[in-house]
Amino acid sequence: MEQALGADVVLDLHCDGEAEMHPYTQPAAWDRLAPLAALTACQAVLLAEVSGGNPFDEALSGPWTALAARFPDRPVPMTSASTLVELRGRSDVCRDLGEGMRRRSWST
Repeated sequence: MEQALGADVVLDLHCDGEAEMHPYTQPAAWDRLAPLAALTACQAVLLAEVSGGNPFDEALSGPWTALAARFPDRPVPMTSASTLVELRGRSDVCRDLGEGMRRRSWST
């Protein structure tokens, strides 16, 4: 958590039993994270103010959303946009897929 606090964008990477690639984040962070979803060809995006369980990504972005709601007359920027990225199912993830994603995402 300490290392993530100073970052502009934080990715919490997961690999479930079975899943399509998708990011899960707060609506206030979506503008900054939409390019990631496009670059990784995500099939779905999940947005929620509070998903429950206090996940890592909400622990970083959540305080800024709460401050903006508490002080609507003051500009409160989202200083850290964080997201959980579901990388697909365990049987779908391999080195070749990762290399293809890396080339597509960073060569543009």
